[in-house]
Amino acid sequence: MQLKLAKIILSAIFILFHSSRSEFCHEAHGLIYNDQILIGGNYKSIITRGILACSHKCLADPTCTSYNYERSTESQGACELINEEAESKEVLRERKGNIFNVISFSNNLRKPRSCLQAWNQGARTSGFYLIQGRTECLFYEMYCDFSSEPGWAWTLVMSQGFGNRGNSFTKSPFLKGVLKNQRTPNWEKYRIGKGRMWVIKESSSHWRVTCDFPNFGVDFRDYLRAAFQNLNPIKFEASGKCCKMDYIDIRGHNCTGCTAAWWQNDQRFLTHFSDQDECQFGKTPGSGANEANFGGYWKSNTNIAFRCSSSERSTTNYWFGGRV
Repeated sequence: MQLKLAKIILSAIFILFHSSRSEFCHEAHGLIYNDQILIGGNYKSIITRGILACSHKCLADPTCTSYNYERSTESQGACELINEEAESKEVLRERKGNIFNVISFSNNLRKPRSCLQAWNQGARTSGFYLIQGRTECLFYEMYCDFSSEPGWAWTLVMSQGFGNRGNSFTKSPFLKGVLKNQRTPNWEKYRIGKGRMWVIKESSSHWRVTCDFPNFGVDFRDYLRAAFQNLNPIKFEASGKCCKMDYIDIRGHNCTGCTAAWWQNDQRFLTHFSDQDECQFGKTPGSGANEANFGGYWKSNTNIAFRCSSSERSTTNYWFGGRV
């Protein structure tokens, strides 16, 4: 039987907004076979509102390479998702009212999974970039810093204004998946979810904390940088544990390649108490009782001489990245 190939070339950017406000998009082109169906090759069958909704489902699923669509009513139809392995084994059959569509993805919308990958793809200017999420079609706008530390690329994963220290997103530890304004990066109220952090971490070797980055950039005062292999904030849980730092500075008290004490549990955000450090870094001169640095701020456990807590408008900024 000779197959009827409809000479219809699809070339579009499909955008689907889910109730969670996740945006799925992908550029795709393909061939539509009218009145044809791939028999027995589907791995998922669903009901969708139209053929475009079926296309979105396929585009949002990394394993899907084609689909069958059969309209059952004016507004709905049966959508069968098919993977590449099934395509190679099955054959097309003629069936009135059905459509078989082979999807081909365009590479020009494939986005980096971190700012470090964006650098490797040619990005050089600090600013906002579309960074790929956990699936190929899930994108987020994120802030990338390529200039404050020559030789490094950084992705902003969280930023809190000192005036917002009572907000739940600043108190909840990295162990939990709390997020704030995940799709709109800003300096005062911003935190991506735990799943997104793991995606960024996968292509990062280090993390850092800066104080009031919009005003000071990086001059290595009130600053820290550490390798994930020495302290991974996403899963760290300990009380006063000594962890190796690449570099740490608190109000001019600093060291390179030394250990510093860190606290975090399921109720407390990651912090360094500068009056309690028994590691190589030691206690910072002039520290107050339970003085918190780089997060975990209370109303009375901060120091105005520390940039992150110097005023209600100060910010604490958390980044994942690595050497370029």
